[in-house]
Parts: sequence; structure tokens; C-alpha cells
Amino acid sequence: MSGAIAGTAILYTALNQKSIKEIKMAGAIAGTVILNTKPNKKLQLVTLTVNNCCNLNCGHCYLQNGQDNSFVDDKTIDKVIESGAKHIAIVGKEPLLDLDKTTNLIYRLHDAGKKVSLVTNGILLHKLDKNALGILDYVDISMDGGPKTYSRGDYNLIERNLILHRKTNVLHTIYKENLDNINDMLRVSANIMLFSPYLVTQNSGNNSVTNVGLSDLLNSFSASNIRDYPNAKLGLDTYYAEQEKTSFNEIQKRIKEYKLKQNTFLFKNDSLEYGIIRVTFDGKLLSPKDSLHTNIYVKSGKSIKNIDSQFEQMLMKSKM
Repeated sequence: MSGAIAGTAILYTALNQKSIKEIKMAGAIAGTVILNTKPNKKLQLVTLTVNNCCNLNCGHCYLQNGQDNSFVDDKTIDKVIESGAKHIAIVGKEPLLDLDKTTNLIYRLHDAGKKVSLVTNGILLHKLDKNALGILDYVDISMDGGPKTYSRGDYNLIERNLILHRKTNVLHTIYKENLDNINDMLRVSANIMLFSPYLVTQNSGNNSVTNVGLSDLLNSFSASNIRDYPNAKLGLDTYYAEQEKTSFNEIQKRIKEYKLKQNTFLFKNDSLEYGIIRVTFDGKLLSPKDSLHTNIYVKSGKSIKNIDSQFEQMLMKSKM
């Protein structure tokens, strides 16, 4: 998924560790920024879905809910700025389709003292204002392919855009249709490379890819060259465990059997426990889990009143 599942300080500091890191977090679809968030009872991170349009039609996208020209309004942005969140991850469908508005948003969040990151498909990254690009803590580019298997357009353009920012990370969603392409994906030059297995979600689009079972997933990664890339990680979360109807103890056991400890991160518990929440372009406030299912949140998402207090209520409810 697009970071799918969803977030990097934890990952940065853990890249050289030799054991599985059982991070207690599942995923706000936020890219690698979720790996940069420590346990906290207070709000730390808002993933802000700024629009509802994209220049691609990815078969695994969980945000399929029609397409229009909506962009997050000033009132919602003000609520995000007023919140205690230290980091805002700008996501979309594709934020850079609204280039001027996203550029202004980056400046506005930065001027308010927030750290800012961007999740994008990377196709339009070269058009982003250089000063705005420099403000970003890092950029996550969703690719799902390498030099030979990238299927979303001009790979040479993406390759050039990968070096525009000092910290560019790459996100690969893994499904049956691209499972044999892992070695090609590993060839992409990136600060951090995060692989996430495709999750089946409830949305109004056409998900044309197939989820991968745990055995096939670990077999493929074990047979790949991932051990030669310490910056490449396979992230497995509680949602994937639920989908596979297995336990984290079993997943951990299998990872050890396949000798993939150094290249695996386990996100064991609810992302809310790490202070993560989602705000949408149409002014809804969602838990990370609810944000995966557009068919659910378009009907039941909460209107924003006070993000911090609503976050605390969600966190308390999740522990009951």
C-alpha cells in the first residue's frame, strides 16, 4: 500500500541492528514517517490527505472513491496547525496534481513550526518549487517496480526525480502480480526502501491485484537479494496478520526460519498508540485503521472539532 501503511527515526536508528524490531504500530498510510514516531499518548503525527485526484490508476490503491477537484480547505488546515502534532505527512491521492496549493501548504505548515514530509508517485516532483522541496524533511515515492518493471510511465524521469531531495525514500507495495520483481525493485537508489504487502480494503474502485500469503511472501523475499541491502525493509503489521489469520508470534517465528530478521520490521499494535491520526481533504478525522477503508469513512468519518481531544478519545476507546 502507499506506504501502505503507513512512515523514519526509528528506522534510521535501527538499520544497523541485528534483531527484529517489534515496533508497536500498524499503519497510518503515511509512508516511512510512521517509522519515525515513538510511543506517545499525545498526538504526534497527522497524515493529511489533501485531495481526491490522481494521474495514475494503481490496482492496489485503497483511496479509490471517485475523483474530483476537491482540495483540503483553510478551515481544516487551521485545525491541523492548531493541533499538537509535530509532523504533518502530506499525502493524497496525488498531492502534486494540485501543485500550487500543495506548495503553499508546505510553506504554511513550515511557518507554523511543523515538520513536513510528502508521499507522492514522483512523476511531478521536478515541478515542485525548489525552496518548498528543501523544506521537506523527506520525500516518499511510491513505485512498486524497478528499472525493468516500473510500469507507471518514464522510469528515467522517476530516476532523475529520486535525486532531487537529500532524503528520498521508496515505497513498494507487494502483490502476486509483482512478487517476482523484488530484485529489480531493490535496484532503485533510495535512502530507505520500504516493502509492504497489499491489503484488501473496502473501497469503491477496482482493485486489480491479488494479495500474497505469508509463505509465498517470505519465500520470495528469502530467495531475493534483499540481505545485500541494509536499507531495505519488509514491513508487516497487525492488519496483515489479521488478513492472513495468523499471529505475530507465528510471523516472527517464520521470519527467523527464513533468516530475514535484519530486513524485517513488525508493526505490532495500533498506530494510535504512537500518536498517529488521519485528516482527509473533506474535513474528516479518522483512526489509521478506518482510513484504510474509504467505503467506511465516507459514511462514518468524524467531523473535526478539536483534533487533540478527539485523538485522545479515539485512543481511550481503542484500549477498551
